[in-house]
This record gives sequence, structure tokens and C-alpha cells, in this order.
Amino acid sequence: MKKIYLIMLTVLLAGASMNAETHTTVKPESTINNSLNEDWTFNGNLNVKAGLLPLSNGPATVTATPNGNTISLSISGLTILEIPIDLTMTDLTYDGIKIPKGTKSTAMGYPVTFTQDCYINANSCQGIYLRITGTPSGTITAVFN
Repeated sequence: MKKIYLIMLTVLLAGASMNAETHTTVKPESTINNSLNEDWTFNGNLNVKAGLLPLSNGPATVTATPNGNTISLSISGLTILEIPIDLTMTDLTYDGIKIPKGTKSTAMGYPVTFTQDCYINANSCQGIYLRITGTPSGTITAVFN
């Protein structure tokens, strides 16, 4: 009987000790100001061509995620040969109002260049103009507006 009491006392003390440790290691959640990292979403039309051959022309959605002096873009709605494709470009140079002409990135593993300034902010996207090189279809132009 003494062994049972000893085992129960050991379990209770171990539980109390674990509970005390848990309470001392829990930190209150901090409030994070996420205003700079809110996504902006724009609906428009995406026209994609390889040379003069149209590959796609239809509705698309752009999601922009600003992060200080960089911005990430994702363009969804592009379908080529019935395959849906997202063009995602991260850590683009961003000065607070635009991605400058000549900014380089990659999408789907291919080099991408912005052929015009891309003016974009929380309220508007005045167009995205891309040149994608090295694809099996040659050089592709993509215009979202």
C-alpha cells in the first residue's frame, strides 16, 4: 500500500512540476503590425503572346505582397494548352510606388524582365508588362491591365 501512495505522490509531484514549467515558459503573444505585409489583389485581363502568336487572352488576378523596399507578385488565371499556370516573382525592387522598368526576376524557372515601369500600390495597378525569355515557345510577352 505504501508503494501505491509513493507512486501516486511521485506522479502528482511530477505533474505539478511539469505544469509549473509550462506556465513559466509560456510567453504572451506579441501584437504584430502587419500593415506593410497585407496582400493587394487586382483583377484584370492578361494577354500573353509568343512572338505574334497569341497564347492566352483572358481574365487574371494579380496578388501583390509589399515588404518594405521589395514586393512579390503572383499572376494567376493564365492557361496555356489547358494547363493553369501561375507566374510568381518574389523580392522585386520596389520604391513604394513602382517596380522600375528593367527589373529582372524569374518565373517558372525562366528569366523575366519588366519592360515598363509597373506602378502599383494598395489602390491601383496601372499595368504589368513582362518579357519572359528562354521558353520552349521563344520569347513571351505578358501584359496585365
